[in-house]
Amino acid sequence: MSFFESPAALSGSNSYFAAMNTHRGFVSLFTVLFDGYSKNIIKGGPGTGKSSLMKKIAAEAQSRGIVCNKYYCSSDTRSLDAVALPQLGKVFLDGTAPHMTDPKYPGASDSIINLGEYWDVGMLRRHTDEIVRLTDSISGEYKRVYALLASAKGAEDAYDLRAAEIFDPKAASEVSKKLIKKHRPQKAGGKVTSKQVCAFGVHGSVCFDSLFEDSQTAYILRDRLCLSHNFFEILCRELLEYGADIEISRIPADEKICSVRIPSCSLLISLPLGSERTGRTLNTERFVNERGAGKIKSELRASAHIGKLAEKEAARILSSIGEMHDELEKYYIEAMDFEKIDDLGTNICSDLFGTPRL
Repeated sequence: MSFFESPAALSGSNSYFAAMNTHRGFVSLFTVLFDGYSKNIIKGGPGTGKSSLMKKIAAEAQSRGIVCNKYYCSSDTRSLDAVALPQLGKVFLDGTAPHMTDPKYPGASDSIINLGEYWDVGMLRRHTDEIVRLTDSISGEYKRVYALLASAKGAEDAYDLRAAEIFDPKAASEVSKKLIKKHRPQKAGGKVTSKQVCAFGVHGSVCFDSLFEDSQTAYILRDRLCLSHNFFEILCRELLEYGADIEISRIPADEKICSVRIPSCSLLISLPLGSERTGRTLNTERFVNERGAGKIKSELRASAHIGKLAEKEAARILSSIGEMHDELEKYYIEAMDFEKIDDLGTNICSDLFGTPRL
């Protein structure tokens, strides 16, 4: 309802998220995104170099013109959660909590990269009390965040129930069909792929502009009354019934669709999501009975106010979680042998690509 009124826009080619902080708790997309890949699962504590290792692999792949999809951490967007190399059928991913990924076919197609081999155990054990305190505090604070997001979702549900009374699904269906007729996507079986470009974490609400970058034509929704999700549900239904493959992104906290891309005709229909990119405007008020809207505006404002209060407090707690996480990382950073990890990255790149160029 309000998470994406003013998100921070992030630029980055082929950049996405592989998880979401939602009203249901932490939701990982690893299984959906990386099924069929040979998995290289990286284990290690916070600040041990998992993300840096993946960034090195991604940079080497990009320097050779190899397609590389980067999946950033939905809580801390400075870090990577995974790097997928579809042309090679391989993915390198963070297998630690909260993802907790283990090999399905150990040694055959999947492997573990254990960065714990490069830390000073004695140094970490001298800080056991601090590490335990910070780890448990972070875990407890995330529970508060998810409780607040559940509260915000309840307020949104109340908002949506009332707003549905003024929404015209027939008008939304007609617009959807006109878009299909105008842009003529290929009929390919109606497959839905997650291309998550939005996150809500320790740096607030953020969105990558990858879907805009990949699209030749964009329709940007103006959504004053927060009815876009109703339109997106109808649009997706019409597209899938037609047989078009689609890519979707969701608002993380409430998991409502905020972007739909049709790759076969390079068409994007999306909320602005903080992007400065321009496109054709599609106003959701064309699906609204304005006379009816006037009667319920005070009720909508009340529900929206409750939701925004819960969201604001969740954002404050996430910011404090970020500070605790940075403090926790310091204990691991000082205990790591990063030269050996850098050598490890060089060897991995050599195995993957041949002689490293970087």
